Amino acid sequence: MPGRPWKPASSGWPCCRSPHRTSLRLYPLRTAQAPVPRYPQRAGRGFRFAGGARTLAGMPASLFPYPGALPQVTSTGGALFTAGEVFRHEELQAMAMDGLLRHVYAGTFVRWDVRADPVVRALAASAEVPQQLRRRLTMGRMTAAWIYGCAPRPSRLDVLADRRSRTGALQPFSTSVLHEVLLGPADRVDVGTVSVTSPLRTAADVALYAGSAEAVPTLRRLAAHPVLGCRLDLVRRALEAGTRVPGKAAALERVTAAAAE
Repeated sequence: MPGRPWKPASSGWPCCRSPHRTSLRLYPLRTAQAPVPRYPQRAGRGFRFAGGARTLAGMPASLFPYPGALPQVTSTGGALFTAGEVFRHEELQAMAMDGLLRHVYAGTFVRWDVRADPVVRALAASAEVPQQLRRRLTMGRMTAAWIYGCAPRPSRLDVLADRRSRTGALQPFSTSVLHEVLLGPADRVDVGTVSVTSPLRTAADVALYAGSAEAVPTLRRLAAHPVLGCRLDLVRRALEAGTRVPGKAAALERVTAAAAE
């Protein structure tokens, strides 16, 4: 059993050779540029997006690189620690009080010298979902905005399931709320190994389902993010293209308020 993470005597950052590059890289890695979403298209009830962040093979694109974004095995025994795997939650909390770890979400902590970037937050959120359901569910709404670094840490996770497929149910007293929605072919991207709604779909969902006090500042942060390419005019077009969408007028007002300042 590995011991407690320790701080090295030197002040240097851990490094390793990334499989995608020939030079040594320090952690945390810089994020990759995301493709700019294309304009939405009508798709009956709700909305979907044409093109967007997808690869030529039709698989979800990765906004943030992985593997290589987190050192899986290092001299300190790892980078991400989840309660119940090696250490109990009380032990992880004690390490955080000692400055060896930093809390990410629920029972997941990250090593003190690893920055909590979108990949770390996505993996921490995914750890709260049953393992057999992780590849069938997508992090969305305010949870996706938090993963992108544009919203505060949520008290409960918003987890989306495509209503056209069978996914199963979450455990009782889960920290997640399951929403059955229609997910289009470009509504999902991979952040690390976790499925997350695309920035454009995230912004549209935030405008529709979050209260104005949360939605307006979150929309501004999503639009100002240098990597996401989530302009407010694209969010407005996505909402306007939707048909028979409850709360559409209020969502457009929130987008207008976010663009006003």
